[in-house]
Amino acid sequence: MTTKKDMSKKKRGSHESLICLQDRIMVARWLDNSVVTVASTGHGVFPLSNVQRFSQAEKKIVMVPRPLVVGEYNKHMGGTDRMDENIAMYCTGVRGKKWWWPLFTWLLDAAIHNAWIIARSTGSDLPQLEFWRLIAQTYVMRYKAPPKGTGHPATAAQSSTGSRVSDELRYDGIGHLVYPTENNKRAGHACCSVGRTECRKCDVGLCVSCFGPFHIR
Repeated sequence: MTTKKDMSKKKRGSHESLICLQDRIMVARWLDNSVVTVASTGHGVFPLSNVQRFSQAEKKIVMVPRPLVVGEYNKHMGGTDRMDENIAMYCTGVRGKKWWWPLFTWLLDAAIHNAWIIARSTGSDLPQLEFWRLIAQTYVMRYKAPPKGTGHPATAAQSSTGSRVSDELRYDGIGHLVYPTENNKRAGHACCSVGRTECRKCDVGLCVSCFGPFHIR
């Protein structure tokens, strides 16, 4: 193929291509603002399409022919590039000596990113970082019982009802049981009753009457 240096001297919109019949790979080179080289096993050069470009020589917008394979790449490149950018912003930074560890952490990061995209498509407006935090807080509260301490518990992700317990934990329907409070102390965080019972999983003081409504949307 023509070298990039020689290709850049041609007229804007010029293109050329080569096809490897044995491997069924097509390589195309196109001159736009700079020389663009792409390879494909599914698309060719034709049919050509026209794209608008501003010509410095003519001082106006002109139509420039563009190969099909370049147009298809530009059409679908956004999803993959945006995904790589988003994952790189909050990727798992755990080092390990095993060669497969980066692959494993990338799979987790990609799964969380895809879940965030699905959540946004359903109307959620959570930023990506807040979505990561919500997942982490939900797993920590669900599978680990923090030690009891003095004062009020640390604030977790806020739910849609204003409770300090996230909706994912509060309404998951798993393991929410009534327990007496430790040392028979009053624990009226979520209700004004003098009852001495609580939901041990949510770590919220609830009387028996308030227990059911608190865990139902």
